[in-house]
Amino acid sequence: MSPVIHLINKDGEARKAKLIKNKANEKEALVVETQAIESFYSVELEESVSEQTMIEPDDGNKLMITDVSIHTKANSGEVQLDIGDIKLARLYSSANNRFAPKVSLAEGEVNEPLEITTTTGDNKVFVSVNYIEVEA
Repeated sequence: MSPVIHLINKDGEARKAKLIKNKANEKEALVVETQAIESFYSVELEESVSEQTMIEPDDGNKLMITDVSIHTKANSGEVQLDIGDIKLARLYSSANNRFAPKVSLAEGEVNEPLEITTTTGDNKVFVSVNYIEVEA
């Protein structure tokens, strides 16, 4: 059984974390519940866009993306979500029209926005993102 660790933040509030071990590689890590502090953003696009900013952190901060979902009515074209050099998500609508993996925490660099590019024409694209904006 994984031990539960109680972390106390600067306001004196307790948060739970678990120490877990990956049996495949014997590495250990702390797993902390983040849903209570995540922000949510969604957008519905009705035309193709190129490198359009979805979420931009305040100056000096960075984004940590925790979850992504993409849906489209298109049967051709693609949807790309990028944060700097990180190719966060790709939907190739000729093969699928929805994409909803669990992102394992992608962290951008300071001041890097989350951008979207679509080549789905006038077919609607819906994207939702859970994220945390943190100080650098």
